[in-house]
Amino acid sequence: NNFLIRSNDLHESRSLDRAFRLSRAEVVCIIQDDDVVPDDPSWASKVLELFDAHPRLAVVGGFQAYLQAPSVGPDPSTPDLSFCDSYTTATEPFRFVPTVAIGPYYVRLRCYEELGGFDTDYSAPGQAGVGFDEEFALRAWTRGWQVGYLHQPFKTGEDGQYDGGTGGTFLYGEESERTTHDRENKARIARTYAQHHDSIMRFVAEANRGLDAEGGAPTPAAEEPE
Repeated sequence: NNFLIRSNDLHESRSLDRAFRLSRAEVVCIIQDDDVVPDDPSWASKVLELFDAHPRLAVVGGFQAYLQAPSVGPDPSTPDLSFCDSYTTATEPFRFVPTVAIGPYYVRLRCYEELGGFDTDYSAPGQAGVGFDEEFALRAWTRGWQVGYLHQPFKTGEDGQYDGGTGGTFLYGEESERTTHDRENKARIARTYAQHHDSIMRFVAEANRGLDAEGGAPTPAAEEPE
């Protein structure tokens, strides 16, 4: 069923949260207004097959994957933001990764409900909040779920990236505000999840070893971190 949600001057985390709580689908796919959805429906069926094959798969990203979990530098008051990798390209098939960014961004609804949804504290109403998608995926790993990446070229530029390397709120002259929130929110993510860096990286490695060994068969659920 299709439905329309009108949310005045709210960042997408709040609008999306409303949509998730109204949805009855097993898997919800988030796309953005600057995404171009392929005509071939196989983009969706391929990912749905992954959710069927991996019962603890919570999130699949198709745009950008981060290959390192966040950590903090030598000075605990200065987070290490090295986990923010550059745009991911279509060099590999499906892999498990520490976290992913919208969009497309697929979420198993049962996991969304279990984890309490997106953290809307990452943006005040009307602000260009960023990072809530990355935070949710990291949180999923710490609760025994898994996160994966399968490149899907939904953007309008070369290789499915943003045209000219920018997009989203950058397109509306809000680069300064967005950049500020990006740094603040990623620093917050680093401070929050640095303690889980080693366990998340271990879970990712174990999941990928199972993926390689079984040729894509379901892998065991990640254990709960201590």
